[in-house]
Amino acid sequence: MRIKWLLKIALAFVLFAALASAIAVVRWHLDTKSVSSLAWAFMLAIFGIAASIALHWLFEANAQSIFQTWATAEGYTILRFRRAFLSGAFSFWTTSRGQAVYFITVRDNQGVERNACVRCGRFATGVFSGGIEVKWMDGPKPS
Repeated sequence: MRIKWLLKIALAFVLFAALASAIAVVRWHLDTKSVSSLAWAFMLAIFGIAASIALHWLFEANAQSIFQTWATAEGYTILRFRRAFLSGAFSFWTTSRGQAVYFITVRDNQGVERNACVRCGRFATGVFSGGIEVKWMDGPKPS
């Protein structure tokens, strides 16, 4: 589903670049060398934006995969999760930019719900290396 959206966004950027190039040619009466340079600059910018979107998507997908795998292995069902930028559960100084922190709500097999803060990935290698730390925010409460 997200791949389709990424392709639509990339196509929109390509169409925008083509339109901007055509407008520049007509408006400023540019020669072919200038048009070629302008087109390459637009394409390079589009490639950079698309690469950034793809890297962000892979980062989030890997982080979510880490805590989904952990929850399944521990017998939990994830009810809710959201990204936590300043969690308080994990120190700013001990969390690297390559790690992702989430607030999650899980339910175990007995129907007990708990809230936790999870940090996905290792400090040096980030979410692409696996690893998870869990800090429970509250005690178990029956649902």
